[in-house]
Amino acid sequence: MTTDAIPSRGAPLFIHALNPLIGRLLRLGAPMGPNVLLTVRGRTSGQPRSFPVAVLEHDGHRYVFCPFGEVNWVRNLRANGDATLAIRPAPKRSRPWS
Repeated sequence: MTTDAIPSRGAPLFIHALNPLIGRLLRLGAPMGPNVLLTVRGRTSGQPRSFPVAVLEHDGHRYVFCPFGEVNWVRNLRANGDATLAIRPAPKRSRPWS
C-alpha cells in the first residue's frame, strides 16, 4: 500500500452540513450503508474527533474510503496512528496500514 498523499480539494459544503446529522444517526445505530463512525484524536488538541466515513471490504481486508483527499481526519489518523471504528454492534480498534 502506498502512503502518497492525494492533494486535498476539501469536502463540498453539503458534506460539512450533513456530517453532524449522519454522525448522530450512526451513533443511534441507524444503518447507513457502508458508513461507520470513525473516532480519532486530534493531532494538535488531543481531543477525540468523530466523523462518518465509508468502509469498503476487499479480499477480507477493510479500507477506509476518503473521496476528498487528505482532509483533517486523514491527517489526524496519520499523526495519531490508531482510531476506533464504530461498526454495529460494537466499536473495534483499528490501526492503519497493518
